[in-house]
Amino acid sequence: MLRATIKRIKRIWTKVPEVHCTGACYQACTNVPVLPAEAEYIEQKYNVQLPMLPTHLGWILKTLGPAFDPCPFLVDRRCSIYEDRPFMCRAFGHDIDTLGCPHGCTVARELPANAFQGMVRDLINVNGNVPIPSAIPTTQNTRTPGPGCNR
Repeated sequence: MLRATIKRIKRIWTKVPEVHCTGACYQACTNVPVLPAEAEYIEQKYNVQLPMLPTHLGWILKTLGPAFDPCPFLVDRRCSIYEDRPFMCRAFGHDIDTLGCPHGCTVARELPANAFQGMVRDLINVNGNVPIPSAIPTTQNTRTPGPGCNR
């Protein structure tokens, strides 16, 4: 993977507002979808082969693990690739679709659905223009935070 591509990926990742994690979300670290450029980067850097995940949009994405199995990068309830975790892991805790944390994690500032959609588009197109649906499904949630979350 080209260094310029890695820089573009990391630049997008830095746009996701920080989640103040309480350490109890590790149960959510299962078959998280990973966008193609992120998957290539993680596979090359960590010398792994990520499994495939069919999506409701008809795309085939890579995933961090089989359904309901813990993420292979989860070690002692902590992310062993935290600095290189994919976009969906970074977005967990924000009030978008099912990403809101039920364990009381808070965010530095909320990630609006349109910004989320734009970042997904940017990550999909990081290696060039890839045809994607005009609307990436997302909704802002209203949730009641519970106790706890994990880095």
